[in-house]
Amino acid sequence: MRYPNAAKGIKKIFLAEILSIIAAALCVGVLVLLAVSHVNLNESGDVLRDKLKASGMSTPFLIYSLGTLVLFLFSYILNMAGITQAAHDEESFRRALWAAVAGLLVSLAGSFLNQNNPQISKWIEILNTVCTMVMTLLVLSGIGKIADSLGKTAVSELSRNTSRIVLYPFLMSVAGELLIAVLSLNETASALCQAAVYLMDIVAYVCYLRVLMKARTMQ
Repeated sequence: MRYPNAAKGIKKIFLAEILSIIAAALCVGVLVLLAVSHVNLNESGDVLRDKLKASGMSTPFLIYSLGTLVLFLFSYILNMAGITQAAHDEESFRRALWAAVAGLLVSLAGSFLNQNNPQISKWIEILNTVCTMVMTLLVLSGIGKIADSLGKTAVSELSRNTSRIVLYPFLMSVAGELLIAVLSLNETASALCQAAVYLMDIVAYVCYLRVLMKARTMQ
């Protein structure tokens, strides 16, 4: 095996993306329910709690919060471990690791700022999406280079084509987040727009997952 670290790392990244898709799908389902119930997640504290209780959404929202937190946490740990391992064999994964770390720092900043200034945290979320996009493209680049070295033309072409394809859902996701940040949307529009963002994320994840599925068997 010429790239043992990359082979093991890509398998971890593959599993991480499956968990991310499940978490994103859970987010979409609950956000649609919130939109129907006219609950705005931009609310906070007692206002949000009272609206959730009045609409009967307290339990689904708790499941949403805990479920997505656990899934995204495991996904992040696996993803970072996989990229770190693959970085020993290919430079693109090292740059992807820096993008992943930047995304973590941006997310932490967003969590802190959300308590004091929810509006700024929306712009932080856009930066986090951009970091995720850069990380994804760099991982795809690393897979393509390794595939070229191994003579795996099909995987190499797939990774390059996917790099172009995933740009569209990522950019549409950023556009949706911009709408949420700039416009004063009502409860239903805000939740539906957020659900659309997650749907675009799922599209990007599925395209990305297809490459990872092929690449994890490369020897």
